[in-house]
Amino acid sequence: MGDEPGSQSQLMAKAFTDCLRTVSAVVRFPLPGSRWSAGVRGRRVLEEYFHTRVDAKRASGGDDLFAALCRVRDEDGNQFTDDDVVDQMIFS
Repeated sequence: MGDEPGSQSQLMAKAFTDCLRTVSAVVRFPLPGSRWSAGVRGRRVLEEYFHTRVDAKRASGGDDLFAALCRVRDEDGNQFTDDDVVDQMIFS
């Protein structure tokens, strides 16, 4: 993602893990303390994190995947929407 390791990266790793663990959730409803609930919460954390950084990544000259997805354009000049970038970053 182009960020330096630190406390923020630990929070992101937990949010990613919680999202991935929803695949094996038996109860697919956000009951407090459930695997699904943790995944929903993790998804919100990731969405907020990526949405707040899209503009800066679009303007950056970074060569990480996040920056590339923010800047890439097709042959007609279209680029991914912010939501497209965020979804791709969460599940790539």
